[in-house]
Amino acid sequence: MPPVEQERDLVLPFNAFAFVLDETKGNIESHVGPTKTSLAKESKPVVFDEKTKRFKPVATLDQAIQTFIIAPEGWYVTLKNPAKDAGHPESGSRNDRYDLDKGRKVNLSGPQAFALWPGQMARVVQGHHLRSNQYLLVRVYDEEAARKNISNAVVRVAEPVKSDESTPTPTLLTQESKQDIAAKNNLEMNLTMGGLSIIRGTEVSFYIPPTGIEVIPVNEVEMRDKGAKPVYVREAVTLERLEYAILLDESGEREYPHGPKVVFPRPTQKFITRFGEGKQHEKFRAVELNPQMGIYVKVNEEYSDTDEKEQKVTRKVGEELFITGETTKIYYPREEHSIVKYGDQSIHYAIAISKGEARYVLNKDTGDIRIVHGPKMLLVDPRTEVIVRRVLTPRQVRQWFPNNQEALAINEALANADIGSAGLISSNANPTNMVLKSGGSYRNSAFLASETRNASDELAMDAMSRKTKYTPPHTITLDSKYEGVVCINVWPGYAVQIVRRTGEREVVIGPKNILLEYDATLELLALSTGTPKHADDLLETVYLQYQHNLVSDVVEVITNDMVKCSIQVSYRVNFLESEAKKWFTVNNYVKLLCDHNRSLLASAAKQIKVDQLNADPTGFVRDTILGMKPSDDKNTKRPLQQFSENGMQVYDVEVLRVTIGDAQVARLLTDAQLAHVRQHIELVSAERDLDNTKKLETIKRSKEKEIRQTVAESMEAQEQQRIKEREYEKAAEEAHQALQDIYDSVEASKLARERERSNEEIRVLKERTDTLVKAFVDKMNAVGPSFISAVTTAEKLKFATIFSENIPKMPANLFGPTGFKAIEAMLEGTALGVAMKEASNGHAVTAGNEVLK
Repeated sequence: MPPVEQERDLVLPFNAFAFVLDETKGNIESHVGPTKTSLAKESKPVVFDEKTKRFKPVATLDQAIQTFIIAPEGWYVTLKNPAKDAGHPESGSRNDRYDLDKGRKVNLSGPQAFALWPGQMARVVQGHHLRSNQYLLVRVYDEEAARKNISNAVVRVAEPVKSDESTPTPTLLTQESKQDIAAKNNLEMNLTMGGLSIIRGTEVSFYIPPTGIEVIPVNEVEMRDKGAKPVYVREAVTLERLEYAILLDESGEREYPHGPKVVFPRPTQKFITRFGEGKQHEKFRAVELNPQMGIYVKVNEEYSDTDEKEQKVTRKVGEELFITGETTKIYYPREEHSIVKYGDQSIHYAIAISKGEARYVLNKDTGDIRIVHGPKMLLVDPRTEVIVRRVLTPRQVRQWFPNNQEALAINEALANADIGSAGLISSNANPTNMVLKSGGSYRNSAFLASETRNASDELAMDAMSRKTKYTPPHTITLDSKYEGVVCINVWPGYAVQIVRRTGEREVVIGPKNILLEYDATLELLALSTGTPKHADDLLETVYLQYQHNLVSDVVEVITNDMVKCSIQVSYRVNFLESEAKKWFTVNNYVKLLCDHNRSLLASAAKQIKVDQLNADPTGFVRDTILGMKPSDDKNTKRPLQQFSENGMQVYDVEVLRVTIGDAQVARLLTDAQLAHVRQHIELVSAERDLDNTKKLETIKRSKEKEIRQTVAESMEAQEQQRIKEREYEKAAEEAHQALQDIYDSVEASKLARERERSNEEIRVLKERTDTLVKAFVDKMNAVGPSFISAVTTAEKLKFATIFSENIPKMPANLFGPTGFKAIEAMLEGTALGVAMKEASNGHAVTAGNEVLK
């Protein structure tokens, strides 16, 4: 484009204007289109810079052309330096006659379209649409104009709008309804110069301010510093249940409205905001309290309230309250309350005290310290109480907890903390958990004094969220090892003595856990150490080993023959439980024991020779320390050594080593001992040979004796066997005889019957035979006696032969003496009996005996 010096025709279309400076007169003309003007050489186009409030030349005519100020229906124009006649430059002409009312500002409601006079500034602003939870902050910049033009404000009354509909834009702003006029008249406007007012969306849905009143942008500072686009509509705070907001007035007073409601601030109020989740919030959650939580507040303005018994009470200024979940489940801050904080902590929480543990609780009014034992959830009242931790000195830690470096480091850290003159330091950010140093003063204590800060700063940080998804149960870790009451674990076989500042003393015997009162300490023992025992390096301890205590020492003695000896001994010591009250009366019982026994052994050594001591040092020491045995009976016991000073008893002593001080004497004793040992060995060897010989001869004699005894026993056994055989034969014979008697009886009966029958037959036969015999005799008489004798003898021999052959076939028991007698008796008087008798005297009896055998 050609420069201005070459192109001098200014062509302005409709709704356009430009400023031209006459360099000869200094006048600035306003050319308004549609028009065409040829500029003189001394005329130059310019523009007005609103920031510098000066006219600046432009390089080309196009840069000087500006558009009309246009405000459609529902918009308005804020015009600065209006014309006194309220006119505007005429269209299609050059306007050089104007008179501006400099420094004034007017609001012109749309529809508007006009050009500007040189020096005028205009801003087109959209009319302000408000929802029910929105508002405007307006300010009076011209009191006279505001009072004069208040009726010219454009106001549309708020109507209920469905949730799915947006606020409609008014189209006929010139036609005000009765409701609009009533709403305009009911607006509470502060029309004093600089007065601020609130236009609420619950009352007005659309608003255009009149002349004299301006809407203050939300980002007024950003507009001034960075040229940001103005934002006029402000958001009210919509509070749900369990929510509250904090309104801070210019006077410093605060309000704590809580939901459900829409909160509009007063013109002099602003919302206190908190920053979280990357943005600012004006809403806060109410504090949900349970019996293990509490809030410590101070009353800064008198008010009426109800106590836990639902009785009306008046809270005085300066009164302190501790509000817990027992009485108030949901707590809303109020303007009469100021939170009492310790550091950043405003909500007090109970602490868990496990079983077997405890806490020190200090009464801030009386100074008394009590112990609260577990299991318990402890919520102390910060108005009168505070949980304290006891700091032990390094010496106490080493004595009470030997070799516990962790406890030593923690107590040293607490002791070295910067706590000033108060003697208290906070613990774990808990305002009711303090560390009290020994000798600490409570005066001017910043930690016990009430630090009043506004509740909003702390409570605004608390957020109680309730999720619809599953949340794992809360888990806590109890690590109260160094938080609670000092706990002393007394092991089995040990004891301690608790000492109170009042002078009370108590001996505690293990195994047992002790929770020390705050003013309680443990009695300290300082025991001699080393071997031999000496007091140069004392062992400080609070634990007394009252059972199976072992104390070693070296005792120097001089015997009757002036030989110095060193005896290393080990005492076994018990403390009698019946004398427990005396256990700690002697601070160094080791020194008492060793000194006393050194004296006893030195005195007893003066009564014996060195060889006696060297021969039986254990017996010498035990008799001296434990006492002599009443008799040689093993069941009798020594009287033992007892100390009435502290109930100590030496129940055993052991001699570990004896050293002769004189080397020559020691060598002589050693040589004598060696000679004695050599002789003893020789004697033992001879005795062993003698014993072996005796044993061999004894074995030989025993062997011969055993052989003889074996032979005698064998012969005796044979004799006994023969006796038994004879007895057996006799018994068998008697049994056979008894059986034979039975058979004889049976056979006798049978023979008697047979005899009767035979007799009868014989009688008959005899009668017949007699007849025949008689006849035969008569015949034989003629033969002679010699023939008859020969025949009889032949018959007898034949019978004996038959009888002998058949004896083995008969029962054996039939041929005993009794059996033959029975047969002979049965056949007696007959010819058969005579033959039987003669046969029994021959080999028939012999055959019967063989059968019996």
